Amino acid sequence: CREIKYELGLSYNYNGLGGVYRKKKNYPKAMEYLQKSLEIANRNHYERLRADLLGDIGEIYQIQNKADSSLIYYTESEKISEALSDSVGIANSMLGIANAYTLKGNLEEAQNVAFTGLKIAEKLNNIQNIKEAYKTLGDIYEAKKQPQEALNYFKKAKE
Repeated sequence: CREIKYELGLSYNYNGLGGVYRKKKNYPKAMEYLQKSLEIANRNHYERLRADLLGDIGEIYQIQNKADSSLIYYTESEKISEALSDSVGIANSMLGIANAYTLKGNLEEAQNVAFTGLKIAEKLNNIQNIKEAYKTLGDIYEAKKQPQEALNYFKKAKE
């Protein structure tokens, strides 16, 4: 892709490498490749890819318990998804935002955002997002020290 100057392909390749390193839990290397991909996407205005990359970077920050950074990236991803009228992207971003709020201890806001993400996922009948929303809500209720509610949502996620 570099040789033929195919920027979109190069950006997707960097994104893929970032994903491999994320799965291997090598977060510095994952971030390096995701940032390279994001630079290309920004330069070329690949908005859909930008939204995905911002969400991926937000997820890495979330895994590293860096809630403020995670929230910044997920929020930007959600704004782009809104502009593109991409409901799946909006739901993904909202669930990431809910997770960031949970990390910050802002549990009421986390719950509100998670329920909104769940409603969007249910409207789309997007099973993966519905499952993630239930897991997120389980985490929120667990943090709120409401074990029965947490268990109910974890069971729904498993179903």
